[in-house]
Amino acid sequence: MALYSPQLIRKLEEDIKNKPQSKSFCALAHIYYKQGQIQKAKTLCLQGLKHHPSYSQALILLAEIHFKENQCAEALKLLNKAKELNPDNPHIYKNLAQIYKKQNQPEKTLSAYKMLAFLSPNDSLAAASVRHLEKILGPALVSEEKQAQSNKEKAFLGDQRILSREKKLTEKQSQKLIKLNQILACVENYIEQTLKA
Repeated sequence: MALYSPQLIRKLEEDIKNKPQSKSFCALAHIYYKQGQIQKAKTLCLQGLKHHPSYSQALILLAEIHFKENQCAEALKLLNKAKELNPDNPHIYKNLAQIYKKQNQPEKTLSAYKMLAFLSPNDSLAAASVRHLEKILGPALVSEEKQAQSNKEKAFLGDQRILSREKKLTEKQSQKLIKLNQILACVENYIEQTLKA
């Protein structure tokens, strides 16, 4: 937990009390969030966003709070709104990657990590995640593209046996992607631990 000076917290609280429309709400909400005062941070974000609905930093923070509360759908809405307002903010893509990873959507996770790596070239975790996911998903993504083309041909021919077999293949691929996502989580954890050491 990060330590913040009580004087800074008091100053921000007074600023918001004296000027309820101040953008200081986001800094104070961030401090509350880092101190584990999640509900206090959430309430402050919601109040501040009434005055500043286009404040992307506050949208991102509120999305992080929703993610922490396992409200991924709401977090995604907020991040997508923040992305429209400020598409070059790497924190958006970092949070999107976490949500997609939790939802077991490896292609979207890869896409978010690619944007994060592009916007933050020094983020070694993002770069490593991209390499790892590309290595794992590369064959699966190519296979899915071939399968899509093959599906069109087979549907045209009306061969139900082949379509049934492909459904099983898709289920197997889905199981592989779940397993690969679990491996990715382990790799990310290892990379984080290595970077901290």
